Amino acid sequence: DQISVLHAGHVLQTGAPRAVYQTPSSRQVALSVGEANFLPAQGNRCPLGEFVVRAGSAGGSTVVIRPEEISISDRGTPAKVLHATYTGAHVLLTCQLAGHEVLVLSHTEPTEDEVKLTLSCPVATVES
Repeated sequence: DQISVLHAGHVLQTGAPRAVYQTPSSRQVALSVGEANFLPAQGNRCPLGEFVVRAGSAGGSTVVIRPEEISISDRGTPAKVLHATYTGAHVLLTCQLAGHEVLVLSHTEPTEDEVKLTLSCPVATVES
């Protein structure tokens, strides 16, 4: 199967659904197919720490991180929990991290206002 993401009558990206979701060609494409966090990157570092770029990524200075790609960990970057929304099997957290709001999809609701966040898999990059 293939999908195409359109904007203003122009095709922005065509590919397998998983490829478009995991390696969007732009910020617009990333937001068209789901929730996404955008963090600045320098080299292989972002506010969440070091990352590995997912193969097929567009390349650029902004990291695209899906909420399910961030984990709560004993070791990680400190973040303040601003809001928690229970969604059944998961809890969607809005966290403040180094001046950025990030969405985190967690299996459990944190018991503290502060959590430590880490990346749980390779991520995509796009131009800012």
